[in-house]
Amino acid sequence: MKEHGIMNPKKEITAIVINPTARDGQTGKNWPLTERILREHEIKFDTFEMGADSNIVATVKEIAKAGYGRIVGAGGDGTQNAVINGIMRSDVEVRPEYGILPFGTANDTGKSFGLSVQEWSERELHMCARALVAGTKYNLDLGLVNGHRYFASSLTIGFDAVVLRDRNANRHERMVMRSGIESYLPSLFGNLIKEYKQPNVRIRADGVALDHSHLFNLVVENVRIYAGGFILSKNIRSNDGLLDAFLYSNPEAYTSEIGTQVLKKLLRLDPTGLSTEFVDIAVQNGDHRKARSIDIQIAAKLPSLVDGEEYREDNHFKVECIRHALQLIIPYEF
Repeated sequence: MKEHGIMNPKKEITAIVINPTARDGQTGKNWPLTERILREHEIKFDTFEMGADSNIVATVKEIAKAGYGRIVGAGGDGTQNAVINGIMRSDVEVRPEYGILPFGTANDTGKSFGLSVQEWSERELHMCARALVAGTKYNLDLGLVNGHRYFASSLTIGFDAVVLRDRNANRHERMVMRSGIESYLPSLFGNLIKEYKQPNVRIRADGVALDHSHLFNLVVENVRIYAGGFILSKNIRSNDGLLDAFLYSNPEAYTSEIGTQVLKKLLRLDPTGLSTEFVDIAVQNGDHRKARSIDIQIAAKLPSLVDGEEYREDNHFKVECIRHALQLIIPYEF
């Protein structure tokens, strides 16, 4: 961006949008260490601290308008979603680059590109800083739901959304399993899976109807990692102009997917990799389709998630892939 023929000095500065409440406040607690390491790598940055209830989208739109050349989300997948929606909705000629400091619980988008901070170690933070300094630009596709909400990771409709809603409503009343990935387990393995009913659904992927008539859980995925560690397909590409839809029409298909993933983790010691290949062949988990656009019409309203956060309850969702929407900075060696 130029002002009166002069290059805007903010073009060379990174704007870091921090959600200090991410991962139950661990992001804010560990920010001084993160800041020190970023400065050690001589990264020039301005910080914008935003609480969970802040309007991050509006702030990011203003940051982009101010001419920052790169905007980085420091938080979980929900924070990243707000940052990308702010960038995409900003009224600028050239969108700023997008970077990730993966400080949330699941971090699906960051993990999909080799960016992970599990223990808040200096090694992990140096890795993230090096990616910002010497990484490479990746032309990231985005999903768009009902022409309104962009997502980098996934849209989920059905059972997983019910689990998250129950977890958010009840976890603070528990004595144990109140935070992290473990906080989902009481909701996942409670009575919800028995009580949840799968309504009739009509799904068209690029105009072609899927054969299944019921919806237990539907995941429309854009990146490789789902729900903190699941890989629904090794063939997902985040720059091919296509979204990957996974339909589980009944509880058996859904639970077999979970069981398959757990079994494959246990078999990782197999040096040949054949054991995990046999698991993929043996278990037919659901209907997988690649498509540029997906139209979903459901007989009853169902809750949904966008990038792991509660979105809306509805009976009609239209999803399209926006090819090469953003330039994401990822580790060079990834």
